[in-house]
Amino acid sequence: MSSGGEPPTSQAFTPFWIAGPGSPSTPVVGNPVANPVPSSDLGTLGAAGVASTVPPTMSQDITTMANAVPHDDFTNGLPETQPPQQPQQPGPPEPQTLVEAAPQPEPTLEAAQVARYMGLPQSTVMSVVQVFKKEHRIHKKTATGRKRRLTTAQEFQLFEMSQERENISVDEIRTRFLQLFPEFGHISKTTIYRTLERGKKGLIGMDPPPERYLEPIERYWGPKKRGRPKKTGTGLETSANHSLLEPSVSIMEETGPIDTTSDKDISRQRRSLSIAEREMIISLFFNENRTIREVADFMHLAKSTVSSVVQVFKKEHRIQRKTSTGRKKKLSDEHEQMIMDILSHKEDITIEETRNRFLSLNPEVPNISKSTIYRIMENCQSKLRARSDMEVFVGTFVHSTEDSPMVVLTDMVMGVLNTKIEFMESLEELDHLKAEYGFTDSNIHYMTPSQFMMPGMIDTHIHASQFPNNGVAMDLPLLEWLQTYTFPTEANFSDTLFAREVYSKVVERLLRNGTTTAAYFGTIHLEGSKILADVVHDKGQRALIGKVNMMRNCPEYYRELSVQESIKDTEEFIRYIRSIQSPLVQPIVTPRFAPTCPEDQLASLGQLAVRYGCHIQSHLCETQPECNWVKELFPWAKSYTDVYDSMRLLSEKSIMAHCIWLADEEIYTLRERGVGIAHCPNSNISIRSGLCDIRRLLNHGLKVGLGTDCSGGYSSSMLDALRQALQVSNVLALDRDQDYQRLTFKEAFRMATLGGAKVLNMEDRIGNFEIDKEFDALLIDVSAPGSAVDIFSKDTIEDKIQKFLYTGDDRNIARVYVAGHRILDLHNKNLH
Repeated sequence: MSSGGEPPTSQAFTPFWIAGPGSPSTPVVGNPVANPVPSSDLGTLGAAGVASTVPPTMSQDITTMANAVPHDDFTNGLPETQPPQQPQQPGPPEPQTLVEAAPQPEPTLEAAQVARYMGLPQSTVMSVVQVFKKEHRIHKKTATGRKRRLTTAQEFQLFEMSQERENISVDEIRTRFLQLFPEFGHISKTTIYRTLERGKKGLIGMDPPPERYLEPIERYWGPKKRGRPKKTGTGLETSANHSLLEPSVSIMEETGPIDTTSDKDISRQRRSLSIAEREMIISLFFNENRTIREVADFMHLAKSTVSSVVQVFKKEHRIQRKTSTGRKKKLSDEHEQMIMDILSHKEDITIEETRNRFLSLNPEVPNISKSTIYRIMENCQSKLRARSDMEVFVGTFVHSTEDSPMVVLTDMVMGVLNTKIEFMESLEELDHLKAEYGFTDSNIHYMTPSQFMMPGMIDTHIHASQFPNNGVAMDLPLLEWLQTYTFPTEANFSDTLFAREVYSKVVERLLRNGTTTAAYFGTIHLEGSKILADVVHDKGQRALIGKVNMMRNCPEYYRELSVQESIKDTEEFIRYIRSIQSPLVQPIVTPRFAPTCPEDQLASLGQLAVRYGCHIQSHLCETQPECNWVKELFPWAKSYTDVYDSMRLLSEKSIMAHCIWLADEEIYTLRERGVGIAHCPNSNISIRSGLCDIRRLLNHGLKVGLGTDCSGGYSSSMLDALRQALQVSNVLALDRDQDYQRLTFKEAFRMATLGGAKVLNMEDRIGNFEIDKEFDALLIDVSAPGSAVDIFSKDTIEDKIQKFLYTGDDRNIARVYVAGHRILDLHNKNLH
C-alpha cells in the first residue's frame, strides 16, 4: 500500500526523484519528464501509480488538463484527440502531449487512471478537479448572464435618466423607470448602481469576454510569489520543470484564454472607489449574499479591494453597535486625555509601553485593550487633521423666513465657519463640500432621527433683577404689585455679592431653556448692572442690557436722586459695556416707564440714545389704570405713545413691552417709527393686565416678538411664552366672529425666533439659518433621557417638532450654540 492510500501496484518501480532521469532502474511509468511514454503504449499499462507529494509543476500539469478539457467531461474520461501528426521526438513532450496521452479506445477514463498516468494520489486529482468545478460553476452564475434582467435598451434608458441632471437620486430613477416599464414590477437599487457603473465605463451593450470563465484558475498557473528556490539534484531537473510549465502555457494560449499579463492588470488594478461602488459592494455582499470572489468578478475589481471594503464596513458596523449605546465605553474623558498626553510625550513610544504606563498611573482601571489605544490615537490624529474653525451638521433643520412661518429641511448639511453659517446644502453634496472646504468626518455631527436643529430663541423682555420672585407674589395687579413686591426686591441689588449670585443663575437658566438672546432690565444700580453685563459676557449669551432709570412715583430707598446723576451713570454704563468689546453684549437705554420718569429725564435719555446709537426699551399700555395715569401725568400728550415719541424714544431700535391697550392712532405711530412689540402673555394673564390681540398688531404690520417678563410672568422659558401666546389667541377667538384668525403654532414659533430678532433690530444677524447669519442654534432631541415628549413609530418629523413646542422642556435641549460656540452640552451637564 502506498503512503497516499493508493491500491497496491503489481509492478515495482523506483520513483523518478530517487532514481533520477535516465536511471537504469525500472522506468517511471507515466512521468513524461523522466521517461516519456508514447500514447500508443498507454493502453497496455497496468495499474501502476505513485503516491507522493505533488511538485508544483505537476499541479500545473493537472490544471492544464482542466483548462484544456470541459469540466463536465473530466470525470467521465478525457476527450478523444487526433493522433499526433509528427513522429515522436526524444526529450520533453510537445504542448499537445498531455492531451493526446489520453487512451483512445476508452472514453470513460476515471480519476484513478488519471492519477496513475500522472503518478499522483487519486485524492490530489479529485481535489484539483473539484476546485475547478466549484470555481467554474460560481463563475458561470455571474458571467453567463443568467441573472441579467435588463435589455441593452433598458440599460441605456437607465443611464440616460441618471445623466439628465447632476443631483438626481437613485429612488427617482427607479420610480421613473418603473413607470416606463410597469411589467418589471420591481428593480433593485443594486441593479441601478450596476447599470450606472457599466454606463460610466462604456460597457453597456457589450457582451462579457468569453475567455473570462478561465479566470478563476489563474492562481494555479500564474506567476508565483518570489521565494527561496528549492534545491534540485541536477540542472536537468530544473530544465524539466521549465519545460513542464511552458507546455501548460502553450495549451492555454491555443484554447483561447485571456492574456493575464495585460487585461488583468488593467481591469483589476487597485484604485480608489466611488461612494456608489462602495455601496454596491456592500449591497451585493450583505443583501444578496454574494461571495468576495463573485463581487470581485462582477465589478471587475481585485479581490483584495472588495475584501477591504467589506472588512472596513464590518469593523465600523461592529464598533458602532458597541459604542453608540455606551455599553463598551470604559474610559472617562480625563483618561482619554491622559492617553493622548502619553502618546504625545514621546515620539516613538509603542502601544504596549503606552498601555503599561497608563495602567501604572491608573490602578483603578483593570485593563485596557490595544484597540482602545489605537482608537484614541486615531481620534487624536483625526482631530489634528480637522479644521478647528469649522463645524458641520447633518440632519433636519427647522426655521422661519419672511414668506413662511416654519420651514422644515430634511437631509441637509450645514457648515458653520467661525461664527457664521457658511453653507446649507443637500446631503448629496457632502463629498463636494468636503473637497471644497477641506473638513473631515471629525468635523461632522450627524443628528439622529429624534433630533433636529432650530434657531436659538429670543426673549425680548425680561427683568433679571426680579428672578428671585419667580413663582411667588402673583396676587396683586401691576401698580400695587410693583410697590409691594418688585421695588423692595430690586433694591437688594445694591449688594454686589447678591447681584452676582442672582444674575449668574438667571443667565444659566435662560441658556438651559434655549434662550440665546435676551433684552434684560437691570436695576438703577450702576455696579450691579455692570455685574450683569460681566456675567452675560462670561457665559457667552447674546444680550441687550439696560440700567434702569426712574426717579419719581417709586420708594425713596429705590430711586435716582437727579436727572444729572441718572444720565451720568447711564452714560458710564454704556461706555463700560463698549469697553468689553464683545459683539454679543450691547447696552440699551432703559427708562422704566413714563409714570416713573419726568419729562426732562425722558428727553435726556432720548438724546443719549441718539448720541451713542443705542437701543431703547420700556413699557407701553400694559394696563388701563396705567394708561389713565399717564394722561394725568402728561396732559399735553395725545396718547401714551405720544409721550415717548415726543422725547425721541421711538425708533427702529426701540422695544415696547405689552402694548395691550393701544389705540389705532398709536399703532400707526409705532409702525411708522419701526418700533418692535414684546408680547408677554404669561405676565399679562398672571397679574391680570389684559389679553393682547396679536393678530390685530400683525395685520397692521408691526414687528412682534415674545417675552417672558419675569417675574410678572412666572416662567423664564420661551416655550412657555410660545404656548401662552397660543392660548391667549384661542381665548380671544371665542368672542370673535368665525373669520377671526387665531395664531398658529408655526406663527408662534416664528415670533420666538425670527420675530424676536426683528424686534431687537438684529434680523440681519440672527433669527434663522440663512447664509452669513451668525449661528445661534439649539439641537433638540425629543427622545432625550427623561423627556416629557412621547414619540411613536408613525410620528413624522413635523409631528416631533410640534410635540416639542407644546410638551418639550429644557431636557430636550441637547446643545446650545451662540455665535458658533457651543455654550451648553446636555450630555456633559455643564455650561462652557
